[in-house]
Amino acid sequence: MTDYTLTLDPVPVVKVLKTLSLEASGAASVADDSLVEFLNNGEGWTSTIDSFTGCITEASIVGTTITYSAGTNSGKSPVAGTIVVKLTSGDGTKSTTGTVNVSQRGTAYYVKVTSNLADFSGRYLIVNEGAAKMFDGSLAASALEANNTAAVTITDSKVLSTDATDAKSWTITKGDSKTAFWSGANATKPDEYPYSIRSASGYYVGVFAIAKYPGLNYNTDNKFIHNITVTAGDAEVTSYHPTKAAEAWMRYHSGKTAFLILGTYGNQQPIQLYKLEED
Repeated sequence: MTDYTLTLDPVPVVKVLKTLSLEASGAASVADDSLVEFLNNGEGWTSTIDSFTGCITEASIVGTTITYSAGTNSGKSPVAGTIVVKLTSGDGTKSTTGTVNVSQRGTAYYVKVTSNLADFSGRYLIVNEGAAKMFDGSLAASALEANNTAAVTITDSKVLSTDATDAKSWTITKGDSKTAFWSGANATKPDEYPYSIRSASGYYVGVFAIAKYPGLNYNTDNKFIHNITVTAGDAEVTSYHPTKAAEAWMRYHSGKTAFLILGTYGNQQPIQLYKLEED
């Protein structure tokens, strides 16, 4: 019997792990965008940029590190692009490619609401301009109750929409509160207080239990109801407390550095609503 030896070329690996997300400015919206993990040259193989398209204006590669540039997307809608990486064997007889898909967000702003709207449904930042703080909608569960703020930068009554800012936003919806929680004397209250307020992290906020009043209730099963008006740029978010059969108000509590729902205005500060622009 004769033994034979078969020598195999090292196999390069190219696979797409994620879509590269860019801010409207062209900067990466994630901290580590090196993409090194998706590319393995293979022994004796070289890497080059085969092509780039769309929002990508320049691209180069050294080893396993891709460097790219993107222009500013001044439109509100996202735009797409690609970076195609080519791996070629040392003798030039073999090659393979892999594509990095790129999505660049549009330039959109949260704009201050200065007067009443026919329907307040939409995506918002809940802000106290005096403290330059916003109600942090990225928080989970009990973290919403205290120290629930994040810094906000407001320019000309607008806040730039970014991945980081969007994660802290709130969605206001008309007519979706669960009426099963409201019966008897309170049966008509969802009509009088027609809005729900839900964090980007998935929690509805309001007042329901005495133990959290003043303060904040939260859950993922929407039972809270609110009415909203805006006068001279300040928003009055009025919540109905079923146990106390009374109204309460969302305010910025400067002493506790938190957005809370209170039974009296006291010395607490008003809030402002900044609504995300629609296409």
